[in-house]
Amino acid sequence: MIKSNINMISPNSKTIKKGGLFIALRGENQDGTKYIEEAIQNGAVAIITHSDVETQNIPDKIEVIKTDNPRQYYAQYCAKFYQPKPKYFSAVTGTNGKTSVANFTQQIWDKKGHNAIATGTLGFTGCGCEPKSSLTTPEPALLHQQLKQVTQEKQVDFVCMEASSHGLDMNRLDGIEFTSAGFTNLSRDHLDYHKNMNEYFKAKSYLFEKLLSPDGYAVLNSTIPEYNQLKEICDKRKIKTISYGLLEKSKNGIIPDIHVIGYKTSSTGFDVDMSVMGVEMQTNIQIAGLFQIENILCALGLSGINNDIVENAQFIDNVSGVRGRLEYIGMTQKGGIVYVDYAHTPDALKTVLQTMRNHSKKKLNVLIGCGGNRDAGKRPIMGKIACNYADNAYITDDNPRNEKPANIRRDMMVGAVDGIEIDGRENAIMQSVKELEQDDILIVAGKGHEQGQIVGDKILPFDDSKIIRKAILENS
Repeated sequence: MIKSNINMISPNSKTIKKGGLFIALRGENQDGTKYIEEAIQNGAVAIITHSDVETQNIPDKIEVIKTDNPRQYYAQYCAKFYQPKPKYFSAVTGTNGKTSVANFTQQIWDKKGHNAIATGTLGFTGCGCEPKSSLTTPEPALLHQQLKQVTQEKQVDFVCMEASSHGLDMNRLDGIEFTSAGFTNLSRDHLDYHKNMNEYFKAKSYLFEKLLSPDGYAVLNSTIPEYNQLKEICDKRKIKTISYGLLEKSKNGIIPDIHVIGYKTSSTGFDVDMSVMGVEMQTNIQIAGLFQIENILCALGLSGINNDIVENAQFIDNVSGVRGRLEYIGMTQKGGIVYVDYAHTPDALKTVLQTMRNHSKKKLNVLIGCGGNRDAGKRPIMGKIACNYADNAYITDDNPRNEKPANIRRDMMVGAVDGIEIDGRENAIMQSVKELEQDDILIVAGKGHEQGQIVGDKILPFDDSKIIRKAILENS
């Protein structure tokens, strides 16, 4: 452990101050080991870096920690350094649903009277924190600084965190002992980072193999193929598991601990009959999308860290939707309804369209693009799903980054045989909203809550919901 008197921690040499600890890491785009000298000039008194880094030229007065896994050491040190922090930690991982589950869990705790927050893609939410775009799993120094701040200023005791595969693979959550951990689902995503689906699953399962407390419990989706594998991981560590899911979707031959017995679709949500740890009850959920019921079941399981899952079930009829997750934006003068959703993977897009078909009286339309400099293999798949599950599929731009938007759309159109290609996301939104008729539904998918569009190396202001409201106003 570091012996020097440390007063701040950073992996950025430019932000290091006198008495600072510099984390010299090699990354995809930057090699922090090249900035050790600069960090020392700025006041660093200690360095954490890789085992193979040459350090003979570093002054003797500078403490150097060399380790095979500096990212893990960094996270664990931050967890101890930044105090105080909340008492209870919960986490959720999976390809889709993390933001909704984390926020639903926070809302349940809030209704119970706890000071609770959710952390993830929307930043810190709950206890008066304003949602804003963020890394799903921030780097450790920033994360623990923020946790210390909300503990001191808002007396937060309960935290539900989104655990991304990137964050888990980079050990960003090491040092936190989780009382409960949930797994939603696994489908194709981030294969530009992970080598294959096995590596992707391995990164996510780290939450259960290493970070979940032996005295904690796992909340697992009983309907997914990975259920048995995840349960085996937990069983080996003698960790309790709670299963959840829709009975009609379960393929594992079990009756989940938390499950839906039956439901009726309403114009704004669902009337649900459910069983919670053997207790049958009825509730009304005012959120569209059948997959959101599954997310609420997962959140209910995660919320029971005081063995109060059944008691907490009374609060789920009060949960509200999450920004950018099947978020109702408005209705056109003709009576067409527009939602925004973050669906940016094949499975998420298919799930959203399938579930919204239950709510649509006439045409179900979708607007979708794909990001540049990311997994190009999913582009034709996304285009095909859009055309197969929607009546009209508008193929447009997302975050093109350093690729030509036309090339990305061309890749998508290979699968979107009947797709309507439109250059420019704002143009596409304006046209798709204008063409809505009475009782049609439009899903503007892919960007959700995001407030910007990445073009080249710049982030330009762009908010789907604002453009949609502008389109509705212009056509009224």
